[in-house]
Amino acid sequence: MADGTDELEELEAELDAADDHQDEEASAALSEAQSVLDDAKSTAGGGVDLDAEADADTTTRFFLVAVVGAVAAGFGAGVVPLVDGLVAGGVGVLVMGFALGLASGSRHYLETAVAGAGVLGVLSFLGRLDVAVAAGGSVARLAAVGAGVGLAAAVAGTLGGRLLRGRILDALPGGEAAPGDTPEF
Repeated sequence: MADGTDELEELEAELDAADDHQDEEASAALSEAQSVLDDAKSTAGGGVDLDAEADADTTTRFFLVAVVGAVAAGFGAGVVPLVDGLVAGGVGVLVMGFALGLASGSRHYLETAVAGAGVLGVLSFLGRLDVAVAAGGSVARLAAVGAGVGLAAAVAGTLGGRLLRGRILDALPGGEAAPGDTPEF
């Protein structure tokens, strides 16, 4: 019996030694991975954005929401009687930018500006295409004016929405706007 217990104790000792060795290997591998990550951060100029793909997805989604909102706002405002299509579309894009600026906690000026300019440029082009062709005028100028109005309206609306969001968050009891919520001039 003494030989059986000695053998069992020897096997337990070998098993513990193997576990210790595996822990040391895992610890060494973790340390090596951390040093590689630190090296990558230092060579990338101070940091590696590990969430770049997630940020790109968020930006793409926000851009698509802005395009859909601008199309809906442009068409919705275009049905207002006695108001020119470009003016109504500009007001619609302004309201869309304001709503997106109010709803979003991050800066999305580029996405709303491109969506507003593109959609209002196309809508003004299509809305006055018959008149421009019949008069022999330049349709490109009309589209450029629409794009400029859409760009200005989208950026102004987004800025206004973000300002209001920051003011509302500051006014809440115990609430304070996050650093990116209120635009600084």
